[in-house]
Amino acid sequence: MSEPRRKRLLICGPVAFPGQPAAGGFQSANLRVGALAQSLGFEVDYLRYPDVKGGAATKLAAYARAFGRILHALTFGLRADIVHFTPLIRHFTAFEVVITSIARARGMRVVVDLRAGNQARVWQAGGGLYRALYRRLLKNGHVIAVESPQYEALTREAAGRDALWLPNHVPDALVAAPRAAPAAHRPPRLIYVGAQSEAKGVRHACAVLEALQDPWPGTRLALAGHADAGFIDSLSPRAKPFIDVLGAVPFETLKGELDRADVFMFLTHWEGEGHSNALTEAMARGCLAIVTRRGFNVEVVQEGGLVIDDRDCTDLIARRIADLWRDDGGLALSHAATAVVLRTFTATAATARLKAIYEAARG
Repeated sequence: MSEPRRKRLLICGPVAFPGQPAAGGFQSANLRVGALAQSLGFEVDYLRYPDVKGGAATKLAAYARAFGRILHALTFGLRADIVHFTPLIRHFTAFEVVITSIARARGMRVVVDLRAGNQARVWQAGGGLYRALYRRLLKNGHVIAVESPQYEALTREAAGRDALWLPNHVPDALVAAPRAAPAAHRPPRLIYVGAQSEAKGVRHACAVLEALQDPWPGTRLALAGHADAGFIDSLSPRAKPFIDVLGAVPFETLKGELDRADVFMFLTHWEGEGHSNALTEAMARGCLAIVTRRGFNVEVVQEGGLVIDDRDCTDLIARRIADLWRDDGGLALSHAATAVVLRTFTATAATARLKAIYEAARG
């Protein structure tokens, strides 16, 4: 008696390679979705978008080759029960409409997974043709998944459809046990993980670091991730002696750095901000979070940190950190951060959501 055929899933979009640093949240989130799908019994294949650096001509050539490869695979090669598609939209939207249309024409069920924090702004700013393409893209999905409940109004307006929530998640095992109180008189250690740029708030984090040297001499800031060319050299000379530039490090190394840190600094104003994987990972390891009211930060942090309305008020941010550190070392917020992740953003919680999405897609 032959074994029943395993369900097959194609994940299409930016996807990290196992064991390699992810270039952005899309890549790491999609790789984790693949692992969850395997736990649900799917045989998983990937149709990866390129990860390319360089000028416009270089990127255009790389994406042209990638889209040609993806279209050929969907038209003549790979078949799947479900295509889980993470679009980049904007100038890719027309190509992405074609990709999802072909998948539907070949009888595959399509999940359109809206991620990043700029989807509503892109929809609202688009002209008539662009909106028609965006609407077609969403309607090509048998199910629409969204990174945040904030997008429910968008999917109803653009496609007349409700959406299912699929936030980013971390492996259950990444959630640390509640931390013990820090040693008395030890200065706090700050950390930021991600692209290091003005938009991401790294310069503001350095200003906070400087201001903390008065109440807590020896406070340090670790920076992990890729930096824009020349950005680190442009940071304040007064802050540099207290900055540890880690670069892009393997995740196991990063986990150790998060365990050494106390405060995750995320003073971002980046227009595409959504649900930061790095923020969730830091909270999972017990770092309290200092975040701006940007993207989906507020709904991710909940009671596990502080939300900052004006990142330019770096002296005020430093005072708030100093007061927390003076009271209980930020221990209450550290425990709250791990509790938030354990309650909402683990693989266990995401598996239940993903199962519901795939069941809805299959009708």
